[in-house]
Amino acid sequence: LIGIIFPFAIVGFFYLLSRRWPSRSFIISLLWGTLLAFAVASVWYLPMYLRHGNTFINEFFLEHHFQRFTSNKYRHPQPFYFYLWVLPLMTLPWLPFFLASLCKLGKGIFHHKGTKVTKDGSKKSPPHLHSPTPLLLFSAAWLAVPLIFFSFSGSKLPGYILPAVPAAVVFVAILVYELARNRAAWRNAVMLIAALTFGVAIALLIFVMPNYAETDSVKMLIQAAEEHGYGSRRVLNFQTISHSAEFYAAGRLLRDEQGKQLALSSIGELTSALVNENGHTALVLTPIEFAPQLTGDESIHTEIIQNNGDLVIAAVSAAK
Repeated sequence: LIGIIFPFAIVGFFYLLSRRWPSRSFIISLLWGTLLAFAVASVWYLPMYLRHGNTFINEFFLEHHFQRFTSNKYRHPQPFYFYLWVLPLMTLPWLPFFLASLCKLGKGIFHHKGTKVTKDGSKKSPPHLHSPTPLLLFSAAWLAVPLIFFSFSGSKLPGYILPAVPAAVVFVAILVYELARNRAAWRNAVMLIAALTFGVAIALLIFVMPNYAETDSVKMLIQAAEEHGYGSRRVLNFQTISHSAEFYAAGRLLRDEQGKQLALSSIGELTSALVNENGHTALVLTPIEFAPQLTGDESIHTEIIQNNGDLVIAAVSAAK
């Protein structure tokens, strides 16, 4: 659906920033362009609907559009400002120039000048707003709409913001071109700054990101459980859904009738799941704050194996 929302919202915001109305020919192009877009999209949407009926509408539109946006159903919560640092990182190795271009755009839009005295002695106050070029204004609208839209989403993944990256590239390209166009020193400086930024990014990937990745993945937890002799045990989710477990615990996850991971929300549900294991110990993944519920309940026996700073993995069996 964002294929419909974003073009209209971006173009509308561009004209708002430009403080002018679109031309008659442009409005007419919206009409036939929209019909053409629907005709192209129908090549996929129509066969999908004819094959799957209302199941396609419910799952594709209602669940993966509206519910994904308005709720945390798919367990990807992030703070409102999440994309304010994700989007700049996607401009590497041109990150310094992207930030500089944003500062320049802000100064261009909100640059205030004092009153000038003309040759005839009269005073003239220039407008407070000095609009940048149409290309920069369009890029600003292109950047802002996905950024603002997805910041309000209940579910956030880095890939959602990809539609804004081309606009960020335009910002960078314009600034770099202006810097290097007539100044040989800046041409060398641009390459040096980009190379240094790229080098810092590589160093972070090698020395810093592995530690961060451990807290964002269950790889270390599953390996620790295997070292304790639980390499073939069923893996249950308690008060959470771990998407990385789809890879590291493939074939061992508890699922519902539709094949989706099942999140157990109470000790009673956990106990029932353990009964189905015929007395065998199961592995349980749960957020650290819920670990006391496992260790404090007498109906189950819990051995905490390890935590990664976010999740705990425990060996749990029904008490005899």
